[in-house]
Amino acid sequence: MIVPALFLITGVRRNTQVSVLILAVIVAMQSGLLALQWEEKLAGEMHYTLIQILGVSLVWLSMYFWKPVKTISWWPAVVLPMLAISGQLHGIFLVVCGVLLIQSLQWLKVGNHEPNGDKFSVVLPAIAFATIVVFPQFSVPNPVFVSWLMVLTIAWLGDYLLTPEEEEEE
Repeated sequence: MIVPALFLITGVRRNTQVSVLILAVIVAMQSGLLALQWEEKLAGEMHYTLIQILGVSLVWLSMYFWKPVKTISWWPAVVLPMLAISGQLHGIFLVVCGVLLIQSLQWLKVGNHEPNGDKFSVVLPAIAFATIVVFPQFSVPNPVFVSWLMVLTIAWLGDYLLTPEEEEEE
């Protein structure tokens, strides 16, 4: 939920007032969810939610400070057969996800696709969460839904406020 807002806060078009507004909404919504979990009014463990927020923030930091490399070393692929032999399917999944993340970061930085990255960062989480909400086998608690909508709305508002006038007229 916080990736679109993090991209807006650190993007090329950033503005101090808009960044403070976005950050305040994120902190308020995430703190509310954590407080509800602490009081056991919302399912889930508070420390897992903190770990998830930290993980997403670290992925964002890696994206922000990523320096592309010319050649890719394939020696870490040796880990995959060892994980397959030992039956660690979750480990294989994590390694593949890590490789895909690294390749995506390379593609975005080398190809100068960063202006599209802002739009992707707003749209992709919206699609993922909307998919979870639409399918009946998933149950999204109201506080999570409200928090997600507030963070996404503030990200869309921030994107609108930071869009240059020339781009709006096209």
